[in-house]
Amino acid sequence: MIRTADSIRRIVRSQSPSAESIAAAGIDPCRPNGPLPGEVWCELEVPTNEMSRAVRTGSTCEFLILRVLRREHADLRAELRQLQARAAAIADRHGSRHLELHVIRELVEELASKLVLHMNAEESTVFPALLDLELAYLGERYLPAASMRVGDLLESMAEEHRLAGQTLQRLCRETSGFCSPGNTGSESQEFYGRLRTLYSGLRHDLDVENNVLFPRVTQMEAELLRGTSLLH
Repeated sequence: MIRTADSIRRIVRSQSPSAESIAAAGIDPCRPNGPLPGEVWCELEVPTNEMSRAVRTGSTCEFLILRVLRREHADLRAELRQLQARAAAIADRHGSRHLELHVIRELVEELASKLVLHMNAEESTVFPALLDLELAYLGERYLPAASMRVGDLLESMAEEHRLAGQTLQRLCRETSGFCSPGNTGSESQEFYGRLRTLYSGLRHDLDVENNVLFPRVTQMEAELLRGTSLLH
């Protein structure tokens, strides 16, 4: 386990395969029980030592949560606000000739609403509970047995991931794979490109939570409830 802040900061700065590369390889990692990151990295021919260092060794709950909070949530909130404004403007300007733009506007609004509520819940309730559990697992904090049971939290988050994934897939279909309609100008092309980037990034984020963070927490919870720890 990574124990020092310096080590965590060092690993946070390391690079993982891009979401675009994962998608280009034909991998769908965002479904629960999908390929683990190690399998994804192998398919992309990423060096084994790099995969092991950045994902296997480095991805404590603390590392993963710091990465989510530092590099993703703040940026995602800002991007969603901008995409909502762009979707509304483009629908108002070109919606009379391209009726699908109104549907896309509604889907962007729906996705933003779901994700903001989801991130708020993660930051206020879920992540603190997971960090407490990891501290108990490391023997650095006493945690009553009742507080170790985070399965319901994880199930709730996984269900929200599934619903967000459905909205993403609908957005992909309605935009014909994020292809800008004709005669809508460069602003529309940029908007569709940003939707494509959002889609790829969110799929990657769902993979990290569903297939790395949650299984690690589940394993720690089971070990603690059995009264043992893999570290001792």
